[in-house]
Amino acid sequence: MEVVAGATTFLAMCYILAVQPSVLSGAAAGNPTGMPAGAVFTATALASALGCAALAFLSRLPLAMAPGMGQNFFFVTSLLSAAAACGHPEPWRAALGAVVVAGAIMLVLSAWGLRQMLASAIERSAASGQPVLDELRTAATDAGRATGSAASTFAEVLEATGYEPAPGPDGTVMRNCPFHRLAAAHTEVVCAANHAFLCGAAETSGSDPDDIVLEPGAGRCCIRIAGTPGPEHRSQEASSE
Repeated sequence: MEVVAGATTFLAMCYILAVQPSVLSGAAAGNPTGMPAGAVFTATALASALGCAALAFLSRLPLAMAPGMGQNFFFVTSLLSAAAACGHPEPWRAALGAVVVAGAIMLVLSAWGLRQMLASAIERSAASGQPVLDELRTAATDAGRATGSAASTFAEVLEATGYEPAPGPDGTVMRNCPFHRLAAAHTEVVCAANHAFLCGAAETSGSDPDDIVLEPGAGRCCIRIAGTPGPEHRSQEASSE
């Protein structure tokens, strides 16, 4: 039964091995894009194989993954045109770079859990009629509580989630925001989620949520943990006196 299901799925998807090179190379439209069809064929086959393997051995789901129709036409008709309009000598290289950046952002969103928080917030907002931002704070707090309860200390939460805590003049500052690029464009939404997440994590890991302060600053995350100055700043203050 599994063999029949696998063969059926393969036959339903294998057309992409012929279509993808034709579309991305421009052969289908008679307008060459500069992308070598052979390289596109190889990349399509490898991406499909790796995607299916990841779903099988990491997610353990009976699903298959391969590049889909629609995005390839968007790539050719929109991204390439935009890259050419910006003056790139080889637009397809710039467009592929944009795809890599978008993929990296989605990977970070998935790894940190913000994508799940956003989906949960939208569902709650639709059910309750409350603003999505309010529901996002609630979802982020719930996610933080789950993360904090699985950690032994709040410091472990900060290290594991990539905030890079460091001593500051008024407590502890976060040297890194896991969503720096996203926060630069959507500061209110991302910072609100960061604050709610860490408040929830502090609540279940033995720290005081009231010490988590939303305080955006240049060159660091928007979160500061109130408390005594770190040792580096105390020594600097002592030497200045």
